Amino acid sequence: MDEMYKDIYKKLMTLQWLLRRYQMMNCKEHNIYENRNEGQGRVLALLKIQPEIATKDMAYLLGIKQQSLNELLKKLEKSGYVKRKPSKEDKRVMIVCLTEEGKKVKQKEEEYKEIFDCLTNEELEQFSSYIDRILSSLEEMVGNPLDQEAYDNSNDAWDVS
Repeated sequence: MDEMYKDIYKKLMTLQWLLRRYQMMNCKEHNIYENRNEGQGRVLALLKIQPEIATKDMAYLLGIKQQSLNELLKKLEKSGYVKRKPSKEDKRVMIVCLTEEGKKVKQKEEEYKEIFDCLTNEELEQFSSYIDRILSSLEEMVGNPLDQEAYDNSNDAWDVS
């Protein structure tokens, strides 16, 4: 049974690598806003899912440092796609919002559709439910990516001071 777990894990890692390579191959246009997987495009894609979010939460979800995020936000603000405003609850916290101009930015919607054309609708539903179960299990182990308290506590484990 251990071999099966290892085999599935290797396949998932290979899948991750191939998906990333597929993304890179499809970025020929070099439109910085079109690519939802890099730089400013990632920020816009996240804001389309979560229209208002604290910069700290956004940096965590994107897996980048707050300073790097602030550089991206500065560029997006200059272009008129986002705006930052202080939180009503805590003025020290900055909330990022999409502007009307930012909502108009078009991103590839069906970028990955062709990857899943090899599966029937029934298989897609099954695959989706499997992924949901795996994600749920991982979230129980490491916390929900939107749960700031779980993130803060996980960092405590690395505190060597």
